[in-house]
Amino acid sequence: MRFPVRGGRVVLRGRLTLDGSKLDARWLGAVVLSKDGLVTPCQLALSSVRRGRGSIDVMANAEASGCGVPGAEIALWTFAHDKIIFSRDTWRWPRNRGLRVDASFSSATPNGSVPPRAEFAGGVFRPDGSELPGGTRIDAYVGATRCGVTSVRRTGSFSGFILAVVGPDSVPGCTRGSTITFRVNGRPALDTAVNEPGRSGTLDLTVPLRAGESRAPRGRRSLRPPSRGRCSLNSAKRIASGGVVSHALDQCRDVGRQHVGLGERDAIDGRHDDRR
Repeated sequence: MRFPVRGGRVVLRGRLTLDGSKLDARWLGAVVLSKDGLVTPCQLALSSVRRGRGSIDVMANAEASGCGVPGAEIALWTFAHDKIIFSRDTWRWPRNRGLRVDASFSSATPNGSVPPRAEFAGGVFRPDGSELPGGTRIDAYVGATRCGVTSVRRTGSFSGFILAVVGPDSVPGCTRGSTITFRVNGRPALDTAVNEPGRSGTLDLTVPLRAGESRAPRGRRSLRPPSRGRCSLNSAKRIASGGVVSHALDQCRDVGRQHVGLGERDAIDGRHDDRR
């Protein structure tokens, strides 16, 4: 059966179980596993699962760097028992842009079919604090080895990037404990990080101006948050709506709970805009 898509997206629909029972979850996301061992978060937006039935739009590489191409595979994730749980199953990127699946999750093996990775969420900025636009590509390297790829996206309330950096289990050379450097549209960023698969964090990247390059065009300015890594309502909304739910909880435990379905308040509904 085929399903409607835009821009090469794939729509997954099907039955989902957790520990053998029908899944009910407020959060359902997706990652794409490339043939060269990389993992990229690729859901267009988070969706939900009711009575074991759910669907989600997954972006193609033409829309978001590192996402679906022929030969790649898709894995799903959900949030249960206060943690991210990945599907035990993967599905090859389909030709017909639609896919019916039976997905199983196990709380005993939360990584499922997805290898260990470090996760980062943040924005990409010029030195004057203006934000680079949607579609900006980000590559993560350990030495000369590429260990992650993503792009800036602006969907609903989310503006920024979500990046997974794999370890040596996926790509030899992506060694644990090594320094990660970043390239933004091929240009070195000023910031670095440490490759610690299994951990997550916030990371804003700054790209120096080229010689003779002026500041951001009028109408495209978005001020950098006043400080990095601090817990705020808007930062929790941005991280949770972008799909790094576990990080929203780790960094903003009380605020994050209100926005990933664990508290009394509703989840993010797209009416919020963190760029104000």
